[in-house]
Amino acid sequence: MLSLVAELEDLRAPTDGPAEGVIIESVLDKRAGVLATVLVQKGTLRVADYLVSGEVWAKIRRVTDESGKGLK
Repeated sequence: MLSLVAELEDLRAPTDGPAEGVIIESVLDKRAGVLATVLVQKGTLRVADYLVSGEVWAKIRRVTDESGKGLK
């Protein structure tokens, strides 16, 4: 539903600076490792950046869209 509203309203985050946002959900997959759904509110999220939430951190290895296609 979030993807639909963002597309219809043409919502975009400012792209300058490091990414800031909200982690909506995260799961531990046996094959892929930790997977997180993130709603970026400011900045740009890139591969090789670090994601920090409280005392937990992870390195971003892949970024995909809502349909599973890889993003650059």
